Amino acid sequence: MAWLYVITCLYLFQRHIMYSPATSAPALPAHAIDGIRAVTLTTKDNLALLAWYIPPQDNKPVLVFFHGNAGHLGYRAGKAQTLQRAAGTGMLMLSYRGYAGNPGKPTEQGFYKDGRAAMHFLQDELHIPPEKIFIYGESIGTGVAVQMATEFKAAGLILEAPFTGAASVAKSIYFMIPIDLLLKDRYDNIDKIGHLDMPLLIIHGTDDNIVPQTEGGRLYNAAPQPKAFASIDGGGHNNLWDFTQTPAVITAFTEENTALQNNNLPEEVTE
Repeated sequence: MAWLYVITCLYLFQRHIMYSPATSAPALPAHAIDGIRAVTLTTKDNLALLAWYIPPQDNKPVLVFFHGNAGHLGYRAGKAQTLQRAAGTGMLMLSYRGYAGNPGKPTEQGFYKDGRAAMHFLQDELHIPPEKIFIYGESIGTGVAVQMATEFKAAGLILEAPFTGAASVAKSIYFMIPIDLLLKDRYDNIDKIGHLDMPLLIIHGTDDNIVPQTEGGRLYNAAPQPKAFASIDGGGHNNLWDFTQTPAVITAFTEENTALQNNNLPEEVTE
């Protein structure tokens, strides 16, 4: 009877366990990041979501950043600041439904709608071409990023501490329970990564005790070329940006693939 109670609670409250949003809206760090401004993304189901846009410098690319399950975009402002100072890279950072004062409740399909709103904002409102856009996912945000990479053209995909699927991570925690049969939100990255049609960079720490590096390794092995894997020695799940290697490999990846995209553009025809 107790076993049935545990399973019932896990099924009913799984989204409260999976998602840990900070629900208050963060202050805009205008003093720390040049040109940053708050923008509103409108989803297909008519939710207005808070996002921050940092314009690129000197024709550099833009990362659309999908953060992890905890906190909100304000917790990641330092990442945008680091990339801007290192390489002039721009960024669109959104917080999902239910995060940062946004309406709605977190779900996998809802997150995909939020991701599509971000991609359409860059391409349709800011008119940034796909060859200047890199899709970036952090932890659970890698599920959103991989899905967006299957739907939109972009210069590349960057995954920070990714997992093969939510079921794989959940099984390592609730190993005595058939958790894969209970999950509502699955984020099956491993089933999608083989269809990728853009360069891939995976960044994963050797000491990640939340999503083991083997998860990122399995994704890497399943993905087509071109691809790269950056193993951060001593890196955990939440501290990869404390290592200078992380922004360095991101900058190298974006610069290399932006140049590659530019070289593949057709020459302008003049009469």
